[in-house]
Amino acid sequence: MKITTLVATVVAVGLLSACGGDNGSSDDRTERRADASDSAEPTTEPPTSEPPITELPAGDGSTITGKGYSFTAPGGWSDQTAHFKRVQPAVDKAAAEPRPKEGFANNVNVLVVPAGPDAGKSLDELAPALRSGLSQFANDVKVLPRTELDGIEAHRQAGRATLFKNEVAVEQIAVIVGDELYNITVTMRMSTPAAERKAAADAVIASWRWRDPPTV
Repeated sequence: MKITTLVATVVAVGLLSACGGDNGSSDDRTERRADASDSAEPTTEPPTSEPPITELPAGDGSTITGKGYSFTAPGGWSDQTAHFKRVQPAVDKAAAEPRPKEGFANNVNVLVVPAGPDAGKSLDELAPALRSGLSQFANDVKVLPRTELDGIEAHRQAGRATLFKNEVAVEQIAVIVGDELYNITVTMRMSTPAAERKAAADAVIASWRWRDPPTV
């Protein structure tokens, strides 16, 4: 799967999986899901129709364990992987607020996929494809200073998107470990204070742990 397609897909997942039932008609949702899946390739199932969130299990900031990694969900968020997988089976792990506010639940999802030849051999080669993918859904895309995921340097970028009148901030952290690409997408309402949005993304990064010694 192309990196650009991957990034566009996970942004769609973060937007569509966390929508509540009070913004936008079902026809609008169907149309947007169709648009989101236009660039999908056979190796990744396109997002499917899913009833809007009304309420999910209460969050406790618990540890989320995925394929070769773990992280701590921001306080009040909980593991919502099963819900996200019904929208996009390629999601490895996801966490979200238990109840949407303003029709949207702040969330994080992680995809772990084969890096593929277009990922390149370094973050410098990977970055343009990541930015191009995010730009398919978001405006004002900016590359942020690089960060680390448990000692491994990672690309970081952010942008803004609109869905069903929801203004949301999207932040992504990506790293290649071995032959796999790990892509983290944090999607939050713009009405959430900037400090809180940053704290949520930083909490995921700071708590990230590799379960096995990584091979870069």
